[in-house]
Amino acid sequence: MNRTKQLSQLMADFVFRDRRIADQRSLKVTLLLADGSILRRVATSSDEPDDLPDITIGEGITGKAFSTKGLAVAPDMPTPIREPGDDTIRSMIACPVVGSYEPIGVLNLASRVQLEFDRTDIPRVQILSALVAYEAFHI
Repeated sequence: MNRTKQLSQLMADFVFRDRRIADQRSLKVTLLLADGSILRRVATSSDEPDDLPDITIGEGITGKAFSTKGLAVAPDMPTPIREPGDDTIRSMIACPVVGSYEPIGVLNLASRVQLEFDRTDIPRVQILSALVAYEAFHI
């Protein structure tokens, strides 16, 4: 099994374990890994084709979460934000995936529902991100 398929299966496993995420059909969880100055989508929890473009590090919520090594939450947006290739996102959490003290990627939870996320989701996403980082190094 190639690395991309392993990471996709890893994402599916983690999403399935977190019942709140798994029970929400409006959520899409995506893992992006750094490749030079861009973040490439390598795995997703969705069955939808994921042919969205790469994200430049430092741009948008996802790129800024990576470059600042900080979690970004956008729970309530009056108009949909635009991540490259998807203008239907109404709320998002972007959490850096950190390995050896440096970010290696970003874990995104995106929803088409406004106000999908709140403060109680932050620790769960951080734990999920840490588990993904650990597993990504052990594939």
